[in-house]
This record gives sequence, structure tokens and C-alpha cells, in this order.
Amino acid sequence: MQYIDGIENYRGTERTVVTFGKFDGLHKGHLSVLKTALKFENLTPVAVTFPEPPKRRQNSSVGMLLTDAQKNDMLKKMGFRVKELDFDAVHNLSPEEYLRGLFDDLDVEV
Repeated sequence: MQYIDGIENYRGTERTVVTFGKFDGLHKGHLSVLKTALKFENLTPVAVTFPEPPKRRQNSSVGMLLTDAQKNDMLKKMGFRVKELDFDAVHNLSPEEYLRGLFDDLDVEV
């Protein structure tokens, strides 16, 4: 398993299946999405997440159910590579730019 800190640090050679989310509590909905990604046996699962939820940036009293370390550890134990995005680096991108960057850099298949 690999922790990827910044998209510029990931240059994979494997085809990937990518999930997106904060995954701050890994509730049943999160687990359903993650388990679906793991069904693509020939693809490397990658969880793209943010270290801090956008709502917390606006209101520091917004709580978090898991620390980033706990969340990342749980995702890694499930078999995911974890890619955290810096919200400041991506929030001004158009949806097309955001996805194009991820698809190119992570070699997304699904």
C-alpha cells in the first residue's frame, strides 16, 4: 500500500479505479462505494480525498469523526492507495480541468 501526498508525486503504471470523497466517518454509504471499487480486480483502487472537509474551512467548529491518520489507515487496510488533494490547489479548477488532471495522472480506467 502507498500513501500519495500530492498528485505531482504519483506516476502510476497501473490502471486504476478511483473513488472520491472525504471519507471522514466511513459510514455504510462510504463502505458501499469503496467495496464496489474493490470489485474491479484487475485495477488498482485509489481513494481520492481531502484532509479537511470544505465545510470545516468555513466553520472550524464542524467536527470530524476520524482523524486523517485513522481514515487513511482504514483505507489502506482495505487495499486502497490514498491520494489527498489540497483543496486550495484544486478549488478554482473547472470540473473538466480537475477530472482531466486526475484521469491523466492516475491512469483512471473506472
